[in-house]
Amino acid sequence: MPIGNLTSQIFANIYLNEFDRYVRHTLKPRGYVRYGDDFVLFVDDETEAQKVQIVASKWLE
Repeated sequence: MPIGNLTSQIFANIYLNEFDRYVRHTLKPRGYVRYGDDFVLFVDDETEAQKVQIVASKWLE
């Protein structure tokens, strides 16, 4: 699956590294996967999913 040029990949990793840490250590989802600038968080229920969506959206603004 193509993901764009090399500089896009590098910048995504640089800029989202801090977000990765925030998700793992603060939000603590059941699972977290990031591929380039796309990510998926696994949580236990819809309430937690809504909370995580709000917090992650604010962090990424």
